Parts: sequence; C-alpha cells; structure tokens
Amino acid sequence: MRVLEVTYTWPAETFIIRHARALAGRVTLTMAAKSPIRPHSATIQSVRDFPAPVVSLPNIDHMNRLEKATAAVRLRLNGVPGSDLRLRDRMVVRALQELRPDVVHFHFGTLARLLARCADALDIPYTISLRGSDIQVWPLLNQDDMQRFRYVLEHAAGIHVVCDTFGTAARQIANSIPTPRTIRTTVPLPDYIPPPAPAKSDAPPHFISVGRLHWRKAFHDLIRAMAFLPDATLEIVGDGPEEEHLTFLIHQLGLQDRVMLAGRLPYEQFATHFAAATAYVQSSIAEGFSNAVAEAMAFGKPVFVTPAGGTEEVIHDGENGIVMPMGDPPGMAEQLRQASDPALMHRLGIAARKTAETHFDAADHAEQFVHFYSEAVRR
Repeated sequence: MRVLEVTYTWPAETFIIRHARALAGRVTLTMAAKSPIRPHSATIQSVRDFPAPVVSLPNIDHMNRLEKATAAVRLRLNGVPGSDLRLRDRMVVRALQELRPDVVHFHFGTLARLLARCADALDIPYTISLRGSDIQVWPLLNQDDMQRFRYVLEHAAGIHVVCDTFGTAARQIANSIPTPRTIRTTVPLPDYIPPPAPAKSDAPPHFISVGRLHWRKAFHDLIRAMAFLPDATLEIVGDGPEEEHLTFLIHQLGLQDRVMLAGRLPYEQFATHFAAATAYVQSSIAEGFSNAVAEAMAFGKPVFVTPAGGTEEVIHDGENGIVMPMGDPPGMAEQLRQASDPALMHRLGIAARKTAETHFDAADHAEQFVHFYSEAVRR
C-alpha cells in the first residue's frame, strides 16, 4: 500500500517524525511538505536520515509570470484534471499523479481544507488527522470557511483523532462522516527500572513542564500557582510568542529564583531534566493529548494535568496522575502540594509508566494506522 502523508513543513513536528518512523517497513511511505524544504544542512541531513522519501509539493510563490504561464500550458498539454482549480492546486494534482499513492493523509485538518480538492480531482481517497487547534480553535475564527471544512470532513475516507473528544467535535461540524478513529501518539519508551520505595524526604518539589510558549498552554496560570508554593521550583522547557509575557510575569511576582524558562531543548537533552524533576505539570486550557505528558509518563514521572481536551481519557485522578482545576492558580497550587508526598509520587510514577506502555507503544500505533489506511482504501 502506497501512502503519501502531507504536512506543512520539513523538518516536521517531532510527533509526526516518530509516527512515520513507526510506520517504516509496514507501508510504502512518502512524506510531502506543503512548503519548500528549507535548504540548510540540518534539514538536508534530516531528509537523508529519514527512512522514507521526503518531497516538497509544487509551490508557485517564487515563480514569475512567464514561468507560471509555461507551467499552465504544460499542465493543459499533459491533460492534468481539475481545470477549475488554481494553478497551484493543478501542479499539486500533477505531483500526485506522479507519486501514485493509494491514499493521501493530511496531518492537519486545516491542511486538508487547502489541498483535499487535489486528491478529489484524481479520485484518490484521503484521510485527515485532527490534532488540536484545527478542530478546537480554527472553526471559531473562520466561520466563512466552515462549509468547505464540512465538505472535506464528509468526503474523507477516514478521520483520525488524537482523542475521543475530537471525534465528538467533528460530528458536531459535519453530520455524515466516517467514524473517527482514535489513535494515540507514540513516544519513546526508555528502559525503565522502577525506583526503590521512597524514604521520607524534606527536599522541596521541583516541577517541569514542556511546550510551546503559547496561550493554549496557560503557563501564566502555572507561574501564578508557584507564588502559592514558596519552597517549590519550576522549569519550563520551550519557546514561543508568550516568552516576553512570561518573563515579565516571573519578575513581577518575584519568582526569578524559583521559576526558569529553559528555552527549547532537543529530546535527548531535556530527558535529563525529566530525570531531575519531582513531577511533570500540564497547565493547558486547550489540548488534544499532550505529547510531553506522554513522554513524562514514559519516563515514569508522576503527572499533574488540567482536564483539557482528551487528557482525562488517559489520566485518571489519583490512579495514574493528579487532575488540577483549569485556569485556577490557587486550586492548581493546592493539588501541586501533593508532590511533597514521596510515597504518592512513587506510586503515581509507576502507574504512569504502565499507562504509557499500554497507550503509546510505537508498534501498536503503527498497526492501528495500517488498519486505518487499509479501511480508507477499501472505502
């Protein structure tokens, strides 16, 4: 089975690269980026090291008028279908003809809205992933495009969601759609030896959180919660548009000695930061299911989470994690005080690792996607 997976840029997000590596050898996979592959050495090396071909879809942004006119004539002479499509889309149709996939998968709903018509022109079945803002935020901001998005969902051969909650949201947008298929993310499962039973410890808790510095992650709530925990420390790993706001907030609250913005770190490096932390914290107000939470659970770390998106589908309060109130710094701080109980953190860390082994295994993730694509082709 030939599968073409389409994302926005290359290098793609870490969770997409992990997904594609898990699929290697199970399908004939090609990765395509909507934007041109960035021509620097790190990107080129990542393409060479990747276990599948990586291509850029045609882009007319840097073509002059003569080049565009020449391309249009060639498409007409080659009988490329979709005469009602824009030149950009017809060039993508031509690229799909050459790649000859059995199914095209769009890694984001917003990307499918832009390019699904190209697969339609060739009667190639397409599938869609709904991961976060494409189903939670974008429909609120783009009411004028909702009819097109509804059409794309209704004509998809399969819809993948990262949590059951998003399947429900998709049904609210479009009436007649394939049954959404929940397939969890996959993360590395490091070799794990359960820690020894803890002794009583008077050491203050050290928390870690990972994610883009963006309003959806609500790091401002977590930082405000730290003001109620005078002995605790916090490290936030990531970068993004909220960095200036968060830096100001940390200093405004006088927390600069206990709250650190560590910037963006590669997985191998922040793994050592995980190891040093008492617990992981997710403060988000909007999520599908956080990849960083899954990574922390794979490390056997206890997790404190808000009930955003599909989080509570995996994490059950008091069993394999602690659920905190969303958008409530004092209430979050009250729950975070439980990190001072080493016996509780030990039990929750072991339970978190067992959950990770059940939900985030790469082989199981790949098997589910192979079945998902096979169903789409049959449909």
